[in-house]
Amino acid sequence: MNRFLIILTVLILATGIFHACQPDDEDEKIEARKNILGTWICSESSQVYKSLSATYEVGISEDASSTNGVLISNFYQLGNSIQIKATIDEYLLDIAQQTLPGGFIVKKGSGIIADNYSEITMTYEVDDGSGQVDPVKATYVRK
Repeated sequence: MNRFLIILTVLILATGIFHACQPDDEDEKIEARKNILGTWICSESSQVYKSLSATYEVGISEDASSTNGVLISNFYQLGNSIQIKATIDEYLLDIAQQTLPGGFIVKKGSGIIADNYSEITMTYEVDDGSGQVDPVKATYVRK
């Protein structure tokens, strides 16, 4: 019985040691999210609904409902009160389809965050509710 307890104790300790040595992906996602919070200048090229290019401010804040989520305000220059949800996975940003106030639909989107967190390049598709999809390219730089 004594030998069994020793083996069990060693196994439990070994499991704890190996688990503690693995990187914590959630901590990395939270850190990546923290590094992109704030105000950005968006340079956007739209093919359908707006002029060929526009420059305006957007804000990125934490999405409290997700450890790796962010909220982007003034997305597609729709106003500071309108926010879209996006998720961060290391240096990748993903925008799932979502319907916004005013009938706008973000069909999909993705982005790449520069490794020094100074720039985000994105592509996304927006429908103003008419059914015509506007492919958009945008670059966010720190304000």
